[in-house]
Amino acid sequence: MKIRVFALPPGFAGEHIRQKFIGMKVPLAPKTELEANPPSPLLLNECREGDYIVRRSDVIEALRAAGSHGAADFWRRLGMGHYLLFAKEVCEVVEA
Repeated sequence: MKIRVFALPPGFAGEHIRQKFIGMKVPLAPKTELEANPPSPLLLNECREGDYIVRRSDVIEALRAAGSHGAADFWRRLGMGHYLLFAKEVCEVVEA
């Protein structure tokens, strides 16, 4: 299952970086993976019911595929955990 980002997500990255998420489709992190390799307590602390956790590597790949190489490099160089969080208010679940 995937999510599609349809509006500007909140976050610490500059707006010009976060705008590159709009229209992006990215798979949800599998529950089995999240159980075996849990997200950081910091990410979980910010997660609200209904928010979406995705793999950072999948986000980077989707950004590159969309030609957003600068945004992809930003997330690659950031040196944070394996996952990113997307607010439920700016995403919808899509099948493919």
